[in-house]
Amino acid sequence: MSRSAGLHYINRKLRARAKGHCVETCMEKCEKMHLMTLSRFDHMMIVIAILYPFSMIPQIIKIYEMGDASSISSLTYGMKFFFVIPWFFYGVFHKSKPIIYANILWFLAYTVILWQTFIY
Repeated sequence: MSRSAGLHYINRKLRARAKGHCVETCMEKCEKMHLMTLSRFDHMMIVIAILYPFSMIPQIIKIYEMGDASSISSLTYGMKFFFVIPWFFYGVFHKSKPIIYANILWFLAYTVILWQTFIY
């Protein structure tokens, strides 16, 4: 097998482009499919990032209705509260919307629960 065997496809593509034809290689098709899949996955993760923190709502409601937060560890929620902050900045640094959205919502949920542990 000659060393230029792989160049055949590159030359064919260049000749087709010179004639005004659009030739898409298998690799380019795979990359487009991957980007489309990744985009769908990213959209799904944004939805999950927004919905998942709402799982704290039953806890917030229970504390409010019972008027008692003695079973809630302020140390645990305090640590969660502070660890959300670096995660938020990590999301900003990497421009990751799911991480940013999720950590804003987690920050709000932990703030409410910590506030409830101090007033009840």
